[in-house]
Order: sequence, then C-alpha cells, then structure tokens
Amino acid sequence: DQDDLYVDTTFLDCLKENGPFTDWTVYGEYFGETEYNLWHANKWGRDNVRAGIETPWSGHYTNTLHSDDIDWQIECDAIGMACLAQPEVAKEMAWRIGHVMNYGDGVYGGVYVATMYAAAFTAESIDEIIEAGLSGIPAESQFYQVQQDVIDCYNEGLTWEEAWYVIDEKWTNDRCPSGLYDAGFNIDAKMNS
Repeated sequence: DQDDLYVDTTFLDCLKENGPFTDWTVYGEYFGETEYNLWHANKWGRDNVRAGIETPWSGHYTNTLHSDDIDWQIECDAIGMACLAQPEVAKEMAWRIGHVMNYGDGVYGGVYVATMYAAAFTAESIDEIIEAGLSGIPAESQFYQVQQDVIDCYNEGLTWEEAWYVIDEKWTNDRCPSGLYDAGFNIDAKMNS
C-alpha cells in the first residue's frame, strides 16, 4: 500500500522500455495495466484510462475531482533522480507523466519537485534549487503564488507556524471530495508543497 513507491516503478519501467521521449498516452497505458491499490487522483486517473479516456484527459479536472491532489507530487521523485543535473529534462518528463492522474496544481506539484531533485545535483544553494523548481510553474497559477507566499513569509522572518497560518488562511480550497467535507483533511498539491 505504498503508492509513492510503486507508481514510480511503473513509470520508470515505461521509461526504461520506451525511452525518454515516450508519449504521455503510453505512460497512461502502462498505468492502466497495473493492479496495485490506489486512491484519490491515482485511482481516478487509472480508472479513466481503463474507461478509454487517454492521457492528458485522464487527469483533467472535467474527468476527476482529484486533479489538484498530491498524487503526482509524492511520486515524481524517481523522475527527478533519473534526470540528474538535467532539470529541463525532468521538468518536461514530469509534465507528461503527471497528466496521467493529475492536472493543473496537481501536475505543477510533480513538476516542481522533480525539477528540484534534478537541479539539486549541480545547484550551489537551496535558493537555486527552489528557483529551478518554480521555473516550470506558470507565475499566474495558484501553485506558484502559494510557493511565492511561503518564500515571502520566510523573507519576512516568520516562523513556520506563523507562515502556515498565513498560507492556510489565504489558500485553503481543496477540490478533493474528502477535503471538501473534512476540515482536517487536505491533500491539495499547492498546500502540501
């Protein structure tokens, strides 16, 4: 029941067998053939692929209420590590794969993390790693704006608890049905990032 590990393995197998320029529909096909336990965006993305909805539409918000969930963000690590010192490659690959189960902020979370992993191997500072991650995220997106608010809180000298209060007050809006009805449950990618 460790989806942040076995989902990685599926996409790495696809990458190994089809190469770095694999079309996103092929990643979706591999994912659709899996039998392991899944939840939230992963489950809906796989169910959509199995129902004939090709990637990128398998993770699109019109086909799932889980498009902004953290699924791809917590599973993209292996892509960043497969692209050591190649953040642009990690960014593009994470973009394609992330659409299997997510869309919008859900994909941005995976692009952000995978790009930071790849950049970390040559970066000279944490700021450089964060900047690399943000370079793949549209500045007008909520995901980018939340990250910028966190950076601003840090630059203002707020503690992490104070920063959390600022972010939580401004940005709480989880599309996930579980998060909509349970104030203590939030797996929104931008908030978790």
